[in-house]
Amino acid sequence: MRTERGYLAVAHAGRSSGAGLLALGGSDGKGALASCEAFDYRAGEWREIASMSRPRIWLGAATVGDHVFAAGGYDGQEYLDLVEVYRPGPPEAKPGSVSALGRWERCRSLSSGRSTLGLVGCLGTLYAVGGFTAPHYLSTCEAYDPNADQWWGVAPLGAPRRDLGLAAIEHRHMLVAAGGYDGRKYLGAVEAMDPRINRWRPLANLRKPRQLLAMCAKGDQVWAMGGFDGKEGVRTVEVYDARADKWTDAAPMSTPRLGLGACCA
Repeated sequence: MRTERGYLAVAHAGRSSGAGLLALGGSDGKGALASCEAFDYRAGEWREIASMSRPRIWLGAATVGDHVFAAGGYDGQEYLDLVEVYRPGPPEAKPGSVSALGRWERCRSLSSGRSTLGLVGCLGTLYAVGGFTAPHYLSTCEAYDPNADQWWGVAPLGAPRRDLGLAAIEHRHMLVAAGGYDGRKYLGAVEAMDPRINRWRPLANLRKPRQLLAMCAKGDQVWAMGGFDGKEGVRTVEVYDARADKWTDAAPMSTPRLGLGACCA
């Protein structure tokens, strides 16, 4: 990337954006960032896009339909309820021009400020799950309708957690929340919710408990990558099979990472 960044958020860009992957905010080791980058698979390079309205770490990002949303986070002083959606520049915009950078637009805020939440899109709805607002570890879950610009409360997690991984198996109407930290221990617990039933249920635990992991899903599988196990950053990658309700080890990453982002394209 153009800027080294941790505790960022990552989402797959909407089809109309012209980019494959967005990396949003985070920290460069000196402070929180508002800057964002987009990776173009065809060109094989990162480019600058419009910055968010506030610098923030520990935010969430997710794609619903053709739009990428950024929610929550921490700017170094305040836990944010800020929600923004990225509007890409017009296809005919000259590369490097201001219009080519696109813009961020403010959406209806979360019910309260929080960081280290999970954010995912599922069947046209955005879900914000768990997180942290000092000194509280949260089980709060909210759902957002982009068309109505409206949030509403849904069933809370079975137990509070921050720094969790969250992914959606859309064809199963299934949100999967895994790992995290509850203020006392590093979690291997995994929960799933079908929004039609509005209830969380337990799934098979991660093989390695950890926080600050990245998660993404494709087909019937969910990948859980990296994180912090209470002692160190890890290279661990596990894959969940929804048909068997089972986690298995996959090839580890080349480098230990925590506070990373990932998505399936």
